[in-house]
Amino acid sequence: MVSDNKAFSLSQGKKLQLHIQVGKLYLQFTKNLDQATRHAKIAIHLCADKEVQKPVDTTLDAFNLLIEVYMRNQPQTVVKDIADKALAYAIHTGSREWYARIVLSTILYTRA
Repeated sequence: MVSDNKAFSLSQGKKLQLHIQVGKLYLQFTKNLDQATRHAKIAIHLCADKEVQKPVDTTLDAFNLLIEVYMRNQPQTVVKDIADKALAYAIHTGSREWYARIVLSTILYTRA
């Protein structure tokens, strides 16, 4: 049986949302932080693609997922690592607003 890859293909925006949800599932129901991290990083990579159509808060959701993973795995470095990734994202997309939102979210999340 020959499979037809075109029969089931997701838009980049749907792939982004799928990676966020799968990462959340790994985080919530398993102890596999490597897979949760992998899906969070793929989601952030997709967020940085200017051609991907995404809901407004999807970028923040992707970074929040990575924050949660880091908090479970390496809480001592979470603020610096996320701030560095947020800065790289902001430089790539030209969006200072997102940098501020992500860093603020990181700080608030780590204090909770």
